[in-house]
Amino acid sequence: MTTTTTSTQKWLRENSAKYEQRDNVYHQVDQALATFGLYGGSNGWLKVKSDVYTYDDGRTHLLLCLHGLLPINFRNSTYHIPIDIWIPFNYPRSSPIVYVVPAQGMLIKNSRYVELSGKCDVSNYEGTKGSWLDRGEKTTTARTGLLGLIDALMNWFSRDPPVYSKAAQLSASSSPARSPLPTSIPHQVAQPPPPTYSPSPSRPSPIPPAAWTPQPPPIPQVPSASPAQQPVPPPPPMSWTPGPPPPLRIQSAPPPPPPLPPIPAQNLLDSDEPASSSQIAPAPPRPPNPVLLSLHSSVHAKLTAALQSLQSSLHHSSEHFRKMQQDLLRGEPAIHDEMSRLEAVKAVSLNVGNRLRQSVDAAERNIQLLRDKGDVSVDELICGPTIVHNQLINLVAEDNAIEDTIYHLHRALNSGSIDLDRFLKGRVSLKPEPLISSCRQPKPVYSSDYFFGNHSLTCLVIDNSRFG
Repeated sequence: MTTTTTSTQKWLRENSAKYEQRDNVYHQVDQALATFGLYGGSNGWLKVKSDVYTYDDGRTHLLLCLHGLLPINFRNSTYHIPIDIWIPFNYPRSSPIVYVVPAQGMLIKNSRYVELSGKCDVSNYEGTKGSWLDRGEKTTTARTGLLGLIDALMNWFSRDPPVYSKAAQLSASSSPARSPLPTSIPHQVAQPPPPTYSPSPSRPSPIPPAAWTPQPPPIPQVPSASPAQQPVPPPPPMSWTPGPPPPLRIQSAPPPPPPLPPIPAQNLLDSDEPASSSQIAPAPPRPPNPVLLSLHSSVHAKLTAALQSLQSSLHHSSEHFRKMQQDLLRGEPAIHDEMSRLEAVKAVSLNVGNRLRQSVDAAERNIQLLRDKGDVSVDELICGPTIVHNQLINLVAEDNAIEDTIYHLHRALNSGSIDLDRFLKGRVSLKPEPLISSCRQPKPVYSSDYFFGNHSLTCLVIDNSRFG
């Protein structure tokens, strides 16, 4: 093992320590470098670096990246496809991120496995389980992990190359010439392809295909995060083996008639789909931002939940209002019936009120009449039906008054409040004799009606018994 290999493995061990399965990542990257990489012999086209990878949502991670040229065999010719294989932190739970990086003069061809942005679809490739699938068909390789992924990429790209060269733009005055192959795919087999046209001997021959030597591929530079070492250059590209091309000589003779346009040499990368080489595919649309999509989904979920809640509340409210409407519709006849009954009660109440008002008015008039007459004396309140009865009432009242006076005089005499002389004077001043004599006269008594006479006689009997 060389010093370069040892330093690379040491650097790889340090940079794979941040991965979840660092040992697995280290061994797989080391195997890939041993097979296709720095210390892989004649196939040393891949290198490893540590660089910043930016995800679609804006996140940036410092990841390991296998970058370089991937050899493929397309129609018995060997080409090299520039690729970048980024290894995420949670590898092998997440698949590697593979991009085709076209060089100058190359374009990405949208295919079954490659998008227009250059990203390769490796979702159907389960390398961590050892059962690598290719659209439902097992691959012929027994490798797993990164080696199996690289084998699968070589298999895919050999069947459908992911890049093609730009069509050369020639001016109208220049004669058509053969379009050169892209500089990023320089390596070809030793034998040239058979010529597709034979120029006329009377005209100057164009440059033969054997005279064209492709440029060597650029040496991928190891980034600053790579171990400090001398970069090992890839093996020199093979060129056409026939002899050196004959030098072009400018003839000073008059120009011959314009030659027939030669048939351009077939480009193996472009001959698969002629329509795709003549028309440049439109630029791929910008991929949507995952953060924005996540925000959209969360907002959509919240709006959906709020809408469902609002619909539920509106449904309950509508049911409540519908029941209220039914109750109101059922209560309308009852309201009309009650209104009719109340109208009848109102009419009766107005009639009773009118009669009561008339009675109150009559009572107020009588009260006013009594107030106008003034207070009535007691003598006017107690009276007999005739004059004789009034005389009898007055006589009985005077007799009772004299009796009460005599009674109180006796009590005053007994208590010593008055003396005997004063008692006698008061007693004599009462003069009961005319009263007794008047009571004993029957003429006024029997001159009246029998009823009144009987009543008066009864009173006289009481008086005679009292004085007897």
